[in-house]
Amino acid sequence: MHSLKNKLALITGGTSGIGAATALEFVNNGAEVIIIGRNEDKGNKLAKELNSISKTEFIKCDVSDKGQIITLNKYISEKYKKLDILFNNAGCFITKNLEELTDEDWHKSFVTNVDSAMYMTKFFIELLKNNNGNIIFNASISGLESYTNGKRQYIYATTKAAIIKFSKLVAKNYAPNVRSNCICPGVINTDLFTNKDFSRFNDNIPMRRVGNPNEVAKLVRFLASEESSYITGAVIPVDGGASLT
Repeated sequence: MHSLKNKLALITGGTSGIGAATALEFVNNGAEVIIIGRNEDKGNKLAKELNSISKTEFIKCDVSDKGQIITLNKYISEKYKKLDILFNNAGCFITKNLEELTDEDWHKSFVTNVDSAMYMTKFFIELLKNNNGNIIFNASISGLESYTNGKRQYIYATTKAAIIKFSKLVAKNYAPNVRSNCICPGVINTDLFTNKDFSRFNDNIPMRRVGNPNEVAKLVRFLASEESSYITGAVIPVDGGASLT
């Protein structure tokens, strides 16, 4: 099954975790993939591995830098002249008690989690419109209005709530030419966590385990494909039921 055959996909934060798993899922389904990230060694290694399945290119780019996004857009517009799928996946995870938060924490979180997705969408929307493309935003259950279990997630939850709202506005304003959907992962086994004893989360997850990046990637692949052709503006938790508690 090659549900993404002849599609060009761009993944930010694509060198590890959910981004890397999605890149693999995309190439396994026939897509050509552009991986964006800051870690050149990891990016080139992953692109080399995926190239054996489908054409993959790594481009070093810090998507928290507007100027680098503009340069990236120029490069892709000239070389590929199209874009079918944008996965706004890049982000950072800062959690502190309210009294401990610094201006730097707040600024870094918004620039990385919100500004990057806004500028990537702004500068690539025309290419996506020309190909009836779609955008998937990676938010978090922390950003859901009903979810307040993250006691120290003042910044993280606020930025992810912003992404959820932004994705809905894009869906509303760019239909029917572009579809825009938002995924909300729960606790996923990625490099964001240095403490790998995930059993500490089990009591708050009905499925009694944390998720794996490939489980999230399968949802992203579905939303990027024609199998979800009538879905836009959706906000979908992928969290083992954690947002129900």
